[in-house]
Amino acid sequence: MKKYSLIALVLFAIPAVAMAAPGIPHQFYGTVNFTNGAAPDGLTVETKIGPTVVGDSITSGGKYGYNPNLLFALDPDDNRAGQTVKFFVNGIDTGESATFANGEFTNLALTVPVAMGNITADSNNTITNQTVSVTASQPAVIQASNLSVSVTSSSNTNATVADLSPLGSTFFTGAAAVISGNNILNGYEIRITGTGLTIQVTMNYSDSGIDEGTIVPYRFNGTNWVAIEPYTRNTAANTITFSVSAAATPYAVFGQTQTSGGGGDGGGGGGSSIATPPTNTTISIASGAAVTSTENVTLTLAAAGAAHMMIANTADFAGITNWENYAATKSWTLTSGDGVKTVYAKFRSNTGDVSAAVSDTITLQTGGQVLGETITNVHPNGTLILDNGTIFLIKDGKRSGFRNPEEYFSHGYTFSQTVAANSADKATAEGSVMKALEGALVLDKADGRTVYMIGLNGTKRGFTSADVFKGLGYSFNGLLKIDLSDYTTGNPIASGVEAHPEGALILDGKTVWWVKDGKRQGFESEAVFTTYGFTFGRVVASNAADMTLPTGPLVKFRDGTLVNDQGTVYVISDGKKLGFRNMNALTSRGYAVKNSIKATLDSYEVGNVIE
Repeated sequence: MKKYSLIALVLFAIPAVAMAAPGIPHQFYGTVNFTNGAAPDGLTVETKIGPTVVGDSITSGGKYGYNPNLLFALDPDDNRAGQTVKFFVNGIDTGESATFANGEFTNLALTVPVAMGNITADSNNTITNQTVSVTASQPAVIQASNLSVSVTSSSNTNATVADLSPLGSTFFTGAAAVISGNNILNGYEIRITGTGLTIQVTMNYSDSGIDEGTIVPYRFNGTNWVAIEPYTRNTAANTITFSVSAAATPYAVFGQTQTSGGGGDGGGGGGSSIATPPTNTTISIASGAAVTSTENVTLTLAAAGAAHMMIANTADFAGITNWENYAATKSWTLTSGDGVKTVYAKFRSNTGDVSAAVSDTITLQTGGQVLGETITNVHPNGTLILDNGTIFLIKDGKRSGFRNPEEYFSHGYTFSQTVAANSADKATAEGSVMKALEGALVLDKADGRTVYMIGLNGTKRGFTSADVFKGLGYSFNGLLKIDLSDYTTGNPIASGVEAHPEGALILDGKTVWWVKDGKRQGFESEAVFTTYGFTFGRVVASNAADMTLPTGPLVKFRDGTLVNDQGTVYVISDGKKLGFRNMNALTSRGYAVKNSIKATLDSYEVGNVIE
């Protein structure tokens, strides 16, 4: 049998490793905000060194760099250490930068110095050289007191408002003079640049003394005024709406004086009354939180082309008769009493057309435990119970204790996840001691110098050299310190090119895999990844041998996780979703709704109901 000499990895004496191989990436993650709020989903975040893109990610939930959209700044020639990395969102320089460091992971918040979705003109109804980001799901609305411009795109892009300003009386001279027999009702210089934009302009007008049937929008082509067709005239709201492929010229609305015989609404050179209800309508309660402890919440609303909105706690909007001006946020009071609450919203455009209602739900929990009979059955597998200062994990129907905080934290648990043990838990047989999690890198407290990876069944596996350790992509940053004296010594890790050891988290492209039972298993979602307490700092680049491992089943939510699925709270146990008979069944066992996460569990098998 080949023998290996286990080398103690002394932190201050590790030699530099020169390898003809790519350098370890630098991972970045964090929040993304525009000047008026969080970034929508689907925007591209790029890292650049000079003009070269070295990594990218996609925004989700106002964040970037989280699973599955990890952002690794790559170092293919192992020569980027110390260079400056700059960050761009949707092609816009955020002004943020970082220094590239191989193997590091950095939480860096990005703020894009432009608006997302909305720009409002100043007191002079003027906007100059402002950029707004536009996505396929979120148009931009450029608003003045008597003008609204909606900018949409089928892809993520930016629109720059080079100039939006009212046309003064001095403009209408020479070739640009008001068309004979007409009156100027509104006029703006509108210059908006960008790629793949569709621009819709709505101008207000006064119909006092004007024959509304003669009101028509025009653009000035440098020589004369040209009528724009088609257009929509809303005589109730006194607006006229038209679309242009590019806005780079003055626009105006003209109308003729009403004759003594009265006007009408005929003619109009292509005018029509097309139904235009608001689109892309959404509502979110308390920024999408699963639970709230107060009836007073903030609603976040969005609706392209909305002028008014109506909010209600019931789907039939009973008792709500008046429309209010559209706003992106609104303070709201939920109905009283703990439980699942739903808030509804619908929106109305300037043309009077109304959108379908949209809604969001949240669980209201204003008090502590609901009074009732204390449930004495054993907690389900996956529950962390606290008994007289010791934390146990219910596993396979037994209670397995943790000996110290370090071993507990190696599993990614926090103390807030524990519940008080009941009499049935205390009477349950004890299982084996919970040692550190497989795959954890640990500095042995026993000698203060040797680094091990924890293997199966509480074994400790050393590395035969520093080259092997670094070749597998590992770093000495953030090592746990645990006394491993009673851990059985397992086979040493002797190769930096073989498949990563049991418990390793590896990255292939943008997919994170967990090496378990000799297979590589992906995660159902980023939410699943985080329930195991994992951070992306633990993820290392995969190698060719990793990708030859057979693919195992997707990793589900960790047992013991509380999940709020559209208002119904479940606990995950043995890979199934267990529901609670009522709120008392949940709280009397010590669970806290505030610890639940929002997710959909349609693919999970239904387990027993907890009484």
